Amino acid sequence: MNLVAPAAIPNAAIGEVLKMFYSAVIPESAVRAYPGPMNTDRLRMSYWVYMLASHHFGTLYVGVTGRLTDRVADHKAKVHAGFTAKYGVDRLVWYQGFGEVTEAIAFEKRLKRWRREWKVQLIEADNPQWQDLYIDLMTPLPAPSVFMGPGLSLTRKPG
Repeated sequence: MNLVAPAAIPNAAIGEVLKMFYSAVIPESAVRAYPGPMNTDRLRMSYWVYMLASHHFGTLYVGVTGRLTDRVADHKAKVHAGFTAKYGVDRLVWYQGFGEVTEAIAFEKRLKRWRREWKVQLIEADNPQWQDLYIDLMTPLPAPSVFMGPGLSLTRKPG
């Protein structure tokens, strides 16, 4: 498989290159789900590759985990002395779900070898403002509407 480095392509085509790259390296089990551009289908995705940043365009960290919310909370609380605690890297700026741990680990290793410019492009494709996505993860998803028969919700009185 021949992949073209994003640096060799005009800026207008970067989005298309990322789409081609995603389809080439992210397995079928990592299909993105509602809501938003990043996978939050917590029932099917058990393993997560994620990137943290110290601030907008700041120091980056790439990791893999089976419990994304807990792991990011650990980084924020500086539970483990290490790189993220030392450099204040605790803003979740990108993540991707995987169904198999081997796929997640393989993608994390690949992502760690990427140039910084490519990682920035990956982040900005889904999160151009580098917002802390942990807040969104911790916000409960709205409950789906529950219906009692055709067109009748539980909150609507018949008749």
